[in-house]
Amino acid sequence: LWFELKRRNVLRMALAYAALCWLLLQVADLLLPTFGIPPWVMRALVLLAVLGFPLAMMFAWTYAWTDRGLQREIPAIAASIAVLPLVNMSSDKEQEYFSDGLSEELLNLLAQVPELHVAGRTSSFSFKDTQATIAQIGQALNVATVLEGSVRKSGAHVRITAQLIETRGGYHLWSQTYDRQLTDIFAVQDEIAAAVVAALKLKLLPSHQPSHAGHHLPGPDAYNHFLLGRQFLNRATEEGFRRAGEEYRKAIALEPTYAAALAGLALADAYAADYTQTDAQMLALRAQARATVDQAVTLDPTLGEAYTARAVLRFVFEHDWEGGASDFRQALHFNPGDVMSLWQYSRLLAAQGKLADALTQAQAATRLDSLSAQAWEIQARYQIALGDFAGARAALDRA
Repeated sequence: LWFELKRRNVLRMALAYAALCWLLLQVADLLLPTFGIPPWVMRALVLLAVLGFPLAMMFAWTYAWTDRGLQREIPAIAASIAVLPLVNMSSDKEQEYFSDGLSEELLNLLAQVPELHVAGRTSSFSFKDTQATIAQIGQALNVATVLEGSVRKSGAHVRITAQLIETRGGYHLWSQTYDRQLTDIFAVQDEIAAAVVAALKLKLLPSHQPSHAGHHLPGPDAYNHFLLGRQFLNRATEEGFRRAGEEYRKAIALEPTYAAALAGLALADAYAADYTQTDAQMLALRAQARATVDQAVTLDPTLGEAYTARAVLRFVFEHDWEGGASDFRQALHFNPGDVMSLWQYSRLLAAQGKLADALTQAQAATRLDSLSAQAWEIQARYQIALGDFAGARAALDRA
């Protein structure tokens, strides 16, 4: 409540209202006798000032002045964050995949915390190379804090600066600079995630602490190929899927037990299969993708992204509804804030005719990734099917 009172400027309004009323009453006290106004008018003005106070507070709570004029307030979630793309400060601009990759790694790490609302990748990365202020980002994404910083990579050395900023007032809650070797990159990510949790004063169970503990920690070369693979996979194009597969294979050739790379390779191959020349080639590549993702789950049974990849393969390519649903539930157990899992799971539920459940998952995805046109369009489909045409129209307007 205290956080929201400050964020919505209710406290400022209270002070401003009290000061204005005091000034007006002082003026009235001087002028009313001059014009022979009866004393009851002064008492009425005092009463109106008192009665107007709660109305002014309600107005401040409900509305805010924005770039688009007076808008109804949307409550920011106190334990919420957007991870902005880290700025590439390396002399080699081709290293941007590395800074983007670290940003996404931090986002995914924090998304594992059930108590934390983490804006999705599409939304956070939409502010890359823009002049938007922290306040504007916070308002657009409905988050209370933003994690930003930079990365400078030189050979085997990396310098990462990170700072956590409160979006409403622009206050720095925490900042730190890390000078490390690439072999320590996962320890740095864990430290940053732990510092964010501490700065937000979240009380987590040990099992909910964001950490790479228990997962395969690759060497620098394999990790570079993994980050490049994911960068290409995110492009969602024929060339992107092909090049993603190449990079993931290089990572796996260096480290065959790299489960995250295997999961990424499975998705790249499954989608690349749509661009093969014959049905036989398509089916062979999909079968290969399924074997790859099964290996990923076997190697790391607690890796959420491995279950997400297998769920997509089962649902989209094999029409294995129950198997896909089971994997999506596992994925969201280990990574409850993963937007891809949420909206893909919603599609599976809709295919099963469970429209109300599908809408619940889709709405969770749009809350986290509020600037994703795809997420809003998927939500609108279910609202249309359920007869909520006004809600669907609003969702499609957002899309």
